[in-house]
Amino acid sequence: SMGVSEALDHFARADSIAEKTSDQEKATGYTIRIHTGFAACYRLQENYQKALAHLDFAEGIARSINCLRTLSDICNARANIYFTLGDTDNIMPEHNRALEYARQLGSRELEIRSIGGLGDAYYARGEMDKAQLKFHNCCRLAREEGLIELDAAHRAMIGWSRIYQLEMDEARIDALEAIEVARSCNHLRGEMNAHSLLGFVYSELMEWDLGQEHGRIAVDIAERMGSYNFRAAFLVFSNRSMDETIEREKMYEMASEAAVTSRKYGLGFHGPAILGGLMLVSDDEEERHALASEAEQIIVDQGSVAHNYFWFYQFALQTALNNREWKNLERFRQGLMRQDGPSLTPWSEYFIQRSRVLEDCYRNRITDETRRTLADLLETSHRHKLSKSARELEAAARCCIPPGRKP
Repeated sequence: SMGVSEALDHFARADSIAEKTSDQEKATGYTIRIHTGFAACYRLQENYQKALAHLDFAEGIARSINCLRTLSDICNARANIYFTLGDTDNIMPEHNRALEYARQLGSRELEIRSIGGLGDAYYARGEMDKAQLKFHNCCRLAREEGLIELDAAHRAMIGWSRIYQLEMDEARIDALEAIEVARSCNHLRGEMNAHSLLGFVYSELMEWDLGQEHGRIAVDIAERMGSYNFRAAFLVFSNRSMDETIEREKMYEMASEAAVTSRKYGLGFHGPAILGGLMLVSDDEEERHALASEAEQIIVDQGSVAHNYFWFYQFALQTALNNREWKNLERFRQGLMRQDGPSLTPWSEYFIQRSRVLEDCYRNRITDETRRTLADLLETSHRHKLSKSARELEAAARCCIPPGRKP
């Protein structure tokens, strides 16, 4: 397959030829294709401002000839870039415009693509239950219409949305199906996304060898695609399948490399999650403080895709527990409640409760209420197969639930 820089050269040559074409109608069609091609290349290179500029240019021409198909494609492409940039306010309107053009045109394919896009928009805002429904609809309709590539592009996102409902086992099945679909039509991005999801799920199920294996495949595909942003995120995800007591140094190296990449290519996509992952394995209190401030500033002031606050605050709460930093614990709980409010996802509820119970145990403030909550959390952990998150709760239960009482 041709490299991105070679493709850019070809588009540049085509552009100079199109300018000299006397047939105006032909030239217009060429120009639109050339500039959407430029945009796709720059997006792959993670040069998003250039990609957006070319899309704007192409849209102007497409509007002048009322080319609905192209207009729908351009809105979807622009929304995908906003997603990567963590510009959550602008994703939904663009996908809605794409859907409107698709319906005017009467194109089932473009309509289904836009429904998948709306799934992304809800996901980016942290409305995971709505996201899951949209992804589900998109994939079901795509299969009915025989549009396997659209199914492959979105199937793993059903599972990613489930994670925040704590549906680990269901997400595992989604990931396995998504890998199969993506391979059947050679959809690299869909396959990469599915392997990273599977790696994440296996890390939580404490099947760490499998977690590492799928994490490695995801990193490998990201490298083949030249996607530095994804590669950085997967390095931190892979850390979840490593043993902090033995491999802390290696985990720190991987997370540091990921943070450098993320700062270079844009922190809106996975930045705060990556900074949280680095914070978790840092032994330097000042560094941890700086990372937390940087991550929260991105989440609160600059905006980022919602998975960042779920991830960052989970890492941050664990960091505060590990280092017995009680003030930080309360600060991070408040931060997560502010970001995920007014109705907390099961994920946030679980990790907030977990941090409270463990804090009570570590500060020796154990009441009957603590014991009840601890027993409830253990029940939730086992029901949802949150084995990794349950480990510390199980250790706490051994200390604070007297023998004879079943946790």
